[in-house]
Amino acid sequence: MIQTVVELDLKGYNDVARELEDHLSANIVLCLNDQIQGFVDAGLQEVGITREEAVMATTGDGAILTFLQAQTAHAFAAAVHSHCGTHNQQKTVTAAQRWFRIGIATGDLSTRAVAE
Repeated sequence: MIQTVVELDLKGYNDVARELEDHLSANIVLCLNDQIQGFVDAGLQEVGITREEAVMATTGDGAILTFLQAQTAHAFAAAVHSHCGTHNQQKTVTAAQRWFRIGIATGDLSTRAVAE
């Protein structure tokens, strides 16, 4: 089946996570991961698709998603960047800003269920 895969990850995640962990605790990194997924959720809401429909995996610093239409994947990516722009306008410390790298590819997709 032809689908469009989107992979996104937070630029500088390792540095931010390490600094948060060193200053506070490993638990605060979970809040960073939740914030990242909040950007994913905002993008999905913008294109009217649920997390269950699109998210194949979360990666701590991002996610891997699939879309039936390339245009929807592009709109999702633009929405994530737009939400980051709004977030970044309110931040005076560079490390508090969020920038995502997003890659998109369309083609035949084969998947395999993971044995539990």
